[in-house]
Amino acid sequence: MLAIGLLVFRDYGISWDEPQQRNIGAVSLKYVLSLIAPQAMTGDLQQLPDLQDFADRDYGVGFELPAFAAEKLLGLTSTQSIYFFRHLLNYLVFLIGVGATYSMAARRHGAWQAGLLAALLLYFSPRIFAESFYNDKDIIFMAAFALAACTMLALFRKPDFKSAFWHALATAWALDIRIMAIVMVPATLFVLAARAFQQRDLAARLSVLFTCWLAATFAFHVATFPFLWADPFGNFIAVFQHMAHFRWTGPELFLGEMIDGTRPPWHFALVWIGVTTPPLVLLLFAAGIFAVACNVLLKWTDETLEDITSLGLCVAPVLAVIVLHAIIYNGWRHLYFIYPFMILIAVRGAFIIWNRLRQHRMAAGAALVILASLFTVTGIWMWKTHPNQHVYFNALAGPGAGDRFEHDVWGLSNRAAVEYILAHDASPFISIAPMSNTPLENALLMLTDEQKRRIHVLRYADFTTYILNNYQIVPSRDDTAMLKTHDLYYQAQVDGDKLVSVFRRKMP
Repeated sequence: MLAIGLLVFRDYGISWDEPQQRNIGAVSLKYVLSLIAPQAMTGDLQQLPDLQDFADRDYGVGFELPAFAAEKLLGLTSTQSIYFFRHLLNYLVFLIGVGATYSMAARRHGAWQAGLLAALLLYFSPRIFAESFYNDKDIIFMAAFALAACTMLALFRKPDFKSAFWHALATAWALDIRIMAIVMVPATLFVLAARAFQQRDLAARLSVLFTCWLAATFAFHVATFPFLWADPFGNFIAVFQHMAHFRWTGPELFLGEMIDGTRPPWHFALVWIGVTTPPLVLLLFAAGIFAVACNVLLKWTDETLEDITSLGLCVAPVLAVIVLHAIIYNGWRHLYFIYPFMILIAVRGAFIIWNRLRQHRMAAGAALVILASLFTVTGIWMWKTHPNQHVYFNALAGPGAGDRFEHDVWGLSNRAAVEYILAHDASPFISIAPMSNTPLENALLMLTDEQKRRIHVLRYADFTTYILNNYQIVPSRDDTAMLKTHDLYYQAQVDGDKLVSVFRRKMP
């Protein structure tokens, strides 16, 4: 997995949010340096706003602050090298999440094969794989949350102060990325209460252990989140309120209709999970739910409690979104942190099926062949569509999913379109304008300095040679009217759905 990442991390475009996310880390670093080393605030740091004047000061910096500091220590100056580095770092953090998922599955089943299956199911999820390079919000939080859960289950297995210390560090890191990690508090309370119920003589000791863990988590969180330094409790509440009333409004294409993104229907997350998760994971997840339900009725063991915890961590957040009418948009990316626990339940389902089949050699062999074939088919699809795995839909979405669901909402395909123009048009001055809701200017950050000098993004299509359309928030995906005045110059498709098109004006 590391080798694959090193081979392909330069291939991906830049997402809508990455420049702003980088600014969050930069402003926080400026604040830290202003307190401990004012003389180090040179160059572009001086041009940044102060933390108290920064609109996004309450965003977590668990990834952004170290990433920006590392960028400065490495002396990266060109935007291309900066975002290549960030994509590699993003992927390395994702691998931490893969490792945590491997560890939880292997420990639960007492077999490395279970861990390997969990890691492969997570890795061969096309959308997760693609976003592991550039989604520095949801994928990073998914990895940190998986690590926090892994240390929590280790604490359940071995409830001592050493395990509590590591769990506090991991939970604090997850909180530094997104306040949603606060769900670790009731989850940890549940597993320690379950241990106390099993061993009544440990109840008092476990109460002290939970209190110490909670205090250490908050202390680590405050120490590593500069926004909290001035007013730890007040600013913590402010961050929590921001999560409850998220600052976003906009339309969203869902099931073929443009809906109000601040009022998604109750089944929004369920549908998105259903149409973008590989069928193998969905089938094994269903089998795993059945297996956990049977175990709950028959016997309560450490393994059963771990299964209940995993099921709770993937079901409870979805129910909370439905009941509280929470704002989520751009698919179900805000719930990606539940995916490792869906994988754990899926592995439980796989082992139940395997235990039924392994007594019959031919059936077991056929099951292994089918499993390997499904991984192979998914892997081939990911290779053929590289680097556009982020628009994966399974068979449940039906044909023409791009007409019914948000597609390239972050404009990842813009980079390839711009590079195609640069490679095939030798003009020293190239003008292009977007005709859809897409961050076309961001694509220029991935270019070399020479390429940047040649291409210019304008806001008025009447004055440009090229027009780019990635079909986000547009009245129609029909290009008939455009083809009257322009020629189709470049187009990328995935499974027959148009991802991005570039049109060249017929008359100069």
